[in-house]
Amino acid sequence: AGHTDVVTFPQPVRVHGFLVVPNGHTPHPVLQSFSGKTAPDNFALELVAVPYLAAKPSLSRMFTSSSAPPAELVHLHPPVLTAQILVRGGYQSLSLCICLLYTSDAADEEDSVDLGGRRIIKKKSYR
Repeated sequence: AGHTDVVTFPQPVRVHGFLVVPNGHTPHPVLQSFSGKTAPDNFALELVAVPYLAAKPSLSRMFTSSSAPPAELVHLHPPVLTAQILVRGGYQSLSLCICLLYTSDAADEEDSVDLGGRRIIKKKSYR
């Protein structure tokens, strides 16, 4: 049996990538106090973005794996504009970092300003 969880952002964001943090690992040297709690080691995983302000809303699959989550940062090209991500998979717990591009107004596709590049802002163990 699998889980479905929803990651909701307070405003629209452009997702540039994500990282599944293995059990006992840290996602970045700056985040030494954070330790991944992903279990088991191998499971199916799917990340789906709910489009933001789309004329005809349809889910946008960002990533799918049938046997194991990725071991490294997954870059999304082009970035995905969303305010919600559905996370589905056969995990017992999942530590996930989502990398965002901060913009002055992420909902405005034509006029975005990079205010800091990618940042790891969401870290949560799903149970």
